Amino acid sequence: MSTGEVDRSTSEEPWPVRVVSQKIGAWIGRLGWVWVDGQVAQISRRPGASTVFLTLRDPSADLSLTVTTNRDVLDVGTPELREGARVVLHAKPEFYAARGTLSLRADEIRQVGLGELLARLEKLKKLLAAEGLFDRARKRRPPFLPNRIGLITGRA
Repeated sequence: MSTGEVDRSTSEEPWPVRVVSQKIGAWIGRLGWVWVDGQVAQISRRPGASTVFLTLRDPSADLSLTVTTNRDVLDVGTPELREGARVVLHAKPEFYAARGTLSLRADEIRQVGLGELLARLEKLKKLLAAEGLFDRARKRRPPFLPNRIGLITGRA
């Protein structure tokens, strides 16, 4: 090869650390985007910073990964995210050769279980409030004795 590298390292021609790091990074990069399920062990939101750091752990095993995401991704998907919450996130594994560390870069985060339902309700509530549907000026008292009452039901 023109760079002086060989296809395989040997005791006579070992690879430098930078080459090993580059190869590990390339191999991890081939994995692409994945969905990951885990529990938030730690959240680090620095005031004024656009990047949020999470520690995502596997509750069934003693192992965790660092997750980086944009503050907007967190605010849109799970604005009330707390430590201990279970999440599913869409992320791309990244290997940082300079530090020799593996982390995930998330572009979507969803809280699952009861937290997910509450987050969806809160998102809907904010959307309806933005439309002005909760304004006191729009509210009317029902008549004292209505002429008709309707009942709408579903099959289940």
